[in-house]
Amino acid sequence: MARGQKFPVFDGIALKLIDMFHINKSSKTLLGNTVRLSLKTASGRIEDKPPSLDNLCIHFDLYEPIYEFKSAIGQDGHMMKDWQEHSMYCDRKYKFLTERYIAPIRRALEANTIYPQDPRLWFYCLPLNETFVRDPSSGELQYHWNAQSFVLALLPKTVKDARERYRCTKAEIQVLARQVAWLTTKFCQWHRITSKKEADKMLGDWTAELSVPELQVLVHNEIKKIVNG
Repeated sequence: MARGQKFPVFDGIALKLIDMFHINKSSKTLLGNTVRLSLKTASGRIEDKPPSLDNLCIHFDLYEPIYEFKSAIGQDGHMMKDWQEHSMYCDRKYKFLTERYIAPIRRALEANTIYPQDPRLWFYCLPLNETFVRDPSSGELQYHWNAQSFVLALLPKTVKDARERYRCTKAEIQVLARQVAWLTTKFCQWHRITSKKEADKMLGDWTAELSVPELQVLVHNEIKKIVNG
């Protein structure tokens, strides 16, 4: 990422991500964890797929060095150990894709220095489709934490932005509210939020959009448990 006099300038993969999510077109910005993007598969076909880090790495050919390395050592009769292969894939997903391309966009969106005329946005990985699920045995509502299903998602910071800027319906806002609540709890776990006051500020009017009272209680208790440690 290069910097101009005032605002960051993105190119390469970062710019492609901005275009793919329509971050620069607020009326068309793709919000939430149900988004599907036209992504290249490992076989080279273009399909509508969720923007998981794995799918994005495949689309942007970030796994190619791994494939080439495996092929090269295979020709010499060697094989990678499972932990080595896992480490290499994680390195491409987190140190390369996330730190080099996603994180700078995230910082610019939160600081409102990417498109200053637009509202601020969260840009993080969330569970695909559902952030809260019911326990099949007890029926109780609980957090969905499966990291294998995480997808990259954009979330408006306020209900007002969702309604006025992004023209979200009431039903869409209620779905986004669950995702913001999930992310708020994650921020508490990461110690990015360290007090109930900060958590309440991030949730803001989203709390009122958590349509199930049970969900409001669950989020409140989880945040309280984490920040009070």
